[in-house]
Amino acid sequence: MNQVLRAGYRCGNDTACVTPPPTNGSRSGHQNGNGPQSLSADLPLQANVIDLIRQQLRLGHHIGLEFADVRRFKVGSWQSGSTITSAHEAQVLTQVEQFLANHPDDYVRLLSIDPRAKQRQLEQIIQKPE
Repeated sequence: MNQVLRAGYRCGNDTACVTPPPTNGSRSGHQNGNGPQSLSADLPLQANVIDLIRQQLRLGHHIGLEFADVRRFKVGSWQSGSTITSAHEAQVLTQVEQFLANHPDDYVRLLSIDPRAKQRQLEQIIQKPE
């Protein structure tokens, strides 16, 4: 590994040797928001998911997560995941990222739960397997 890094430093002054940085389109999934949203453990949450979580937390809702493998997804049989009762945005985002990392090959659905009415207010799929 160190040899590779050293080679990169030696190569840094030679413009023919430098590889261009990745473009914005290099992330997996569709960037226009209309296609599948593929989140993997090495990528942070997508901006639209973060905004959605922030919006639901501002409303005082709890965040829940459900998952389903491909077979269960086809028949609509979701398995309950964790319910995040924290109102602290950073804690919620960390727990959602950890949940996604633990279920990389599953569909994951984000729930917004109104704790007073004890009803789901929103269901959104935030991860689809590739």
